[in-house]
Amino acid sequence: MEPYAGEPEDLRPFSNFAEPYYKHYTETVEYNGAGRDIPDPQNVSEVRIGFLGPVSNHPKRSSENGC
Repeated sequence: MEPYAGEPEDLRPFSNFAEPYYKHYTETVEYNGAGRDIPDPQNVSEVRIGFLGPVSNHPKRSSENGC
């Protein structure tokens, strides 16, 4: 992932002055959280993602149900 986000050299902040001491986010970080020792699932055809959030201003909201 070098350079960061694939940006050209002339768009990097302060690139005309000095090289940064450390370049963040150029290496993939190892995940150390819960479940890291669980193997990846096999034969997954889909992943369902749910959404719980405010839908009060949604244009398709039914005004008949009083929501």
